[in-house]
Amino acid sequence: MIGFSVREPGPAAPHIDPNRYRALLADAGDYAVDRLEAKAVFVPLESSHQDLQHSHAVVSKMKRADQAHVLKRRYSPKQLVGLMRRLDFAIGMRLHFLIFATLAGVPFVALPYASKVHGFLRRPEVARSVALPVWSAVLAADTDVLVGVGGPAGIGAGGAGPAQPSPRGREQWTLVASRTVDWIFYVLYGILALRFLLTLLGAQEDAGFTRFVHAVSGPFYGPFEGILAQPGADGGIVDFPALLAILSYVVLHLAIRGLLRVIATRTH
Repeated sequence: MIGFSVREPGPAAPHIDPNRYRALLADAGDYAVDRLEAKAVFVPLESSHQDLQHSHAVVSKMKRADQAHVLKRRYSPKQLVGLMRRLDFAIGMRLHFLIFATLAGVPFVALPYASKVHGFLRRPEVARSVALPVWSAVLAADTDVLVGVGGPAGIGAGGAGPAQPSPRGREQWTLVASRTVDWIFYVLYGILALRFLLTLLGAQEDAGFTRFVHAVSGPFYGPFEGILAQPGADGGIVDFPALLAILSYVVLHLAIRGLLRVIATRTH
């Protein structure tokens, strides 16, 4: 889960352009859902300052709003720290949100709108522990470009800092590769499961469909053939090697997905 904190324009942040920062945070939320398979959780801290309404305004701009949740209850400081510990990452504007993230040991990106936030981020104990650089990064509209948000003007009407392209090629490759790997293994599971079922039901080996299934699954079934006994069962055979093959390919599938996840994470 990735936590978000927003705030309204006011005396402490008169330069903030709500439409701009809402769009930026909405893009960050969509990015978390689509690329990181995360849930977006918005944590309103100041009910008297309409944090709840501003959180919903950000969610309304998200394409994946169905994967976003806005907390509505009021929590004590102790409860908030406990809640923050459940997050994997945090992106926030309010100083108290960043303090709670620090106490919970959750890495965060700050959107510094005032000098007090900059001052907090410069504190040695914060810089040494979990805070990412003050020149925070949030995603722009195409979700493939990181926009530096540096200083108060960064999220105001004056525009963002210079764009820094992300490793777009590798990122897109890992996404496509992950989906391709999934489909390949799903087809493999299906053909091996079909082979197991036909064998269990005692299907005629010289039938055209049976020969087709055996021919397609043969290269993947071959390494496991003969490893385990195949006892009979009501006219059919319990093909334990096929079950072992499916289990082994599940492990391989998970290992490849884990490797791709590591590669994708390093691009961020």
